[in-house]
Amino acid sequence: MTAQVVHNSLLTIKQRVALANDLIQDWSTANVYLGVGAELPYAANDALVVVPNQSTDYINAVNRNLIAIKKVTAADMAFVVPRIDWQSGTVYDMYDSSSDMYTTIKYTSTNGTVNSNNSRTISGANTSFLTQFSPGNFVYFSGDGLNVAPQFRQVTDIFSNTSMNVNTAITGAIVQNTAFLVTDSSPKYAKKFYVRNKYDQVFICLFNNNGAQSTTMPQISIGGELPEKPYIITADGYKWKYLYTIPAGQKKLFFSKDWMPVFKNSTVVASAVDGQIDIILINNTGSGYNQNVASNTANILTVSGDGTGANLSAKVDANGAIFDINVLNGGSSYTTANVVITSQSGSNANLRVIIGPTGGHGFDPVVELGASSVMLSVELSGTESGTLPTGASVGTGIFDYRQISILKDPLLTSGHVASNANYSTITSVSTQPLPSGQFFNIDETVYQGVSLAAATFVGSVVFWDDVNSVLWLNNISGTFTPQAPIIGTIQTSPVTAFIKTDPIIKLFSGKVLYLNNVLPVIRGADQTEQVRAIFSF
Repeated sequence: MTAQVVHNSLLTIKQRVALANDLIQDWSTANVYLGVGAELPYAANDALVVVPNQSTDYINAVNRNLIAIKKVTAADMAFVVPRIDWQSGTVYDMYDSSSDMYTTIKYTSTNGTVNSNNSRTISGANTSFLTQFSPGNFVYFSGDGLNVAPQFRQVTDIFSNTSMNVNTAITGAIVQNTAFLVTDSSPKYAKKFYVRNKYDQVFICLFNNNGAQSTTMPQISIGGELPEKPYIITADGYKWKYLYTIPAGQKKLFFSKDWMPVFKNSTVVASAVDGQIDIILINNTGSGYNQNVASNTANILTVSGDGTGANLSAKVDANGAIFDINVLNGGSSYTTANVVITSQSGSNANLRVIIGPTGGHGFDPVVELGASSVMLSVELSGTESGTLPTGASVGTGIFDYRQISILKDPLLTSGHVASNANYSTITSVSTQPLPSGQFFNIDETVYQGVSLAAATFVGSVVFWDDVNSVLWLNNISGTFTPQAPIIGTIQTSPVTAFIKTDPIIKLFSGKVLYLNNVLPVIRGADQTEQVRAIFSF
């Protein structure tokens, strides 16, 4: 028998979250490093970000162009979900045990029409590029079926609602009325069933007042609504379950335009009840119940199912219509339940029980919100223990980098697995001081030999330490000769090179797990930047 993957298969959200958790656990316990590299400008144009690939030659070049690596820790990773901020006037989707809450929007049609003629610039008419795109998104052009083939391009810059750049020039003439789609690098769920308020409190919507617009921001406050309550009811008739608040320190690390982190609140977790009934939907109010006697506590309902303890009463108007349900006790352990109306009068009411997720609402917000993505957020601060340049002397250019990588289990030259927090991967060469007004330029090539073509040793200048007369080099080839002249392709006066010091990291030894080419990141003297990457399952 041969097993085949077919279109009606499904990888559940629990498995996808488990895969995301496996990544966090693996990277937290293994020797995984963030790599910074690629000082040299992109070959064609520094604004034209080269799309990485995983050919052997390209991966080897990644290793040659490394500058420094920093160890990844458990604190550098968090589960994240697409960010949804509460906005007045929005109809939010309610959690429904009969609905798939985790269907993602893979392709979204955009409005308006676009054109481009063998160019990186996309012009639009009646478009909304600023709201519909983010740098990093991929645009798919379907082509015209005749002269222009279908093609993907990645968004690099957005200038206005009618103009943006992509990473590689469009092939052929994209004309008005050409169909195009965007596939978002931060996939969003089709249903908006959770929100973040302005206080960074996160809620899941349990009831949306029968599809009404939300006009009251959900919030809890000390001395007010308690986090262990099954839900709060806002003035607009919505019922919201509080899940957690994003801590300020974690917001700095894992909060962005597209993403927000997911955490557990211990009080919410402790108060969650597996199989508790919180919401009863009234699909049809019926009429004639409770002998047409209006009551807010009509004892005409019971619950049948595989759980225990549920206790309900009905709110009935003078026409015997059931217009609301009082959940006096949600019970526990229900996986299936039905409301039985015991009134001797009345007809046509249709009530449906909403069963909460395994463990109850708030028990596992990572699964409940579908957080099958992990954000890696590593801070690069200053020189990172002397492994990363932060500036350059006047006239030598500006230090920057263009490539982020993830490496697992790089080795030391001793053969042991690297385990320290930081390592430099550059080769340093000490030289005699240069004459006044002369310097080695960042990005230039230096070599030993009678000419570059006949060089016996070659390297690329990452940084020139003019105070100590030390060249920082990568992309090394050939054999260094001590006490011999070294010359640059721009710095034309040869100087004596004394000692070459190799990195203690063995290049090409780590497994390259991830690559991201970016626009140049310039590092000033007091530079600190947050390097982020998203991994979705």
